[in-house]
Amino acid sequence: MYNVISEFRLGKYYIMTLNKSIKEKSYSVCKVAGQEFPLVTMYDFNPLCIAIETNRSFLGKDVELV
Repeated sequence: MYNVISEFRLGKYYIMTLNKSIKEKSYSVCKVAGQEFPLVTMYDFNPLCIAIETNRSFLGKDVELV
C-alpha cells in the first residue's frame, strides 16, 4: 500500500508522488478511494510517481497498485 504525498495536475491527468518507490512489477490499475483507474504510461519519470486520468485530487489517500 502506498500513500499520495504530493500531486499536480497536467491537463486531464494527475501526477501523484507516492511515499515509497514502486516495486519493480508491471501494474496496470490504481485503486484509490474505492475506485479503480488505469495507470497512464510515463517515460523517464521519477520512480515514486504514477499518473491517472481524473479530475479529482487524492492527496493524502492510500493507493493500491494491481
